[in-house]
Order: sequence, then structure tokens, then C-alpha cells
Amino acid sequence: MQVRFDNTVASIADVTNAVKEFIEIFETILDSQWQYIAASYQLAGTTVSIPTAIPTQPTPGQWTQDQMRRPLQMTFQGRSVGGRRVSLSLYGHTISQTGDFRITKGENPNVDSAVIFLNQTNANFPGTFLAIDGLDPYWKEYANMNYNSYYERRARA
Repeated sequence: MQVRFDNTVASIADVTNAVKEFIEIFETILDSQWQYIAASYQLAGTTVSIPTAIPTQPTPGQWTQDQMRRPLQMTFQGRSVGGRRVSLSLYGHTISQTGDFRITKGENPNVDSAVIFLNQTNANFPGTFLAIDGLDPYWKEYANMNYNSYYERRARA
């Protein structure tokens, strides 16, 4: 997961806490082996990643995904007032694929809670989860589901 943030407004600890709270929304539906592997950040205009502490590990559900579900991603999308796009993808969840590849408002309580959380980050975690232009986005009230090509190819190997 990559999160764009403004380091003049939010500290690394603020971003870590925001990510932790976002992931906690999905705790009960995460694969039993889900965990943070690493965390790092980059300052604007640099290509150097700086390691940082990972958030407290969530307590995932008791579900175990089969190989076919591992490339499944849930993507939240939005736009800033400047019209620039933002997206955020989550892997390792156990939500079933829907017929239209989209989970809309009211279809899943975890997705509903995640959209509310993302749309309140400006108030609760200012300077985090920003669009590419550095502005606060409005997150759309759905999550798209699809298979990520990179992980799909890895599963085939």
C-alpha cells in the first residue's frame, strides 16, 4: 500500500497511525497469514526510501486464501478538488469477487467503513491519503475488485 502525505502537515507517526486504523477496518476479513512486511517513506523529489517502524500487526481473521485468490485486489478510488486521481489497493482480504467487479455502498460493511474512514482523513489525519496533486480527495463510495496482473503472473510461476 502506498500513501501520499504532506510531511509539513503529517508526521511519519501520523501516517503510520492512519494506515493502522485503515487496516483495522478489515481485520476480520484478512487472510490468516496477512502481516505488514516493511514500511518506508520517501521525501518529495527523492528516490531514496527510508525505512520506518511498521504499525502494530493486526489480528487477522481465521481465513486462509487459496493460491487463486492471492492476486485479488480491492481498489478504492477518488479525485481531488483539482481533478487529480488517487487510488489505494488492498491485498490479502477474503471478500468474494462480485459479478460486476465492484462493491458499492451497502453491499459490504467493511467497504462502507473504509470509504467513510478515507473521506474523514482530512479531519482525523490531516495531510495523509492525498491525491497526486497533494490535495485532499473525495473517495468514491465503492471499491473495485480485480486480479492484479503482477501477482497473477507470479501465481502462474
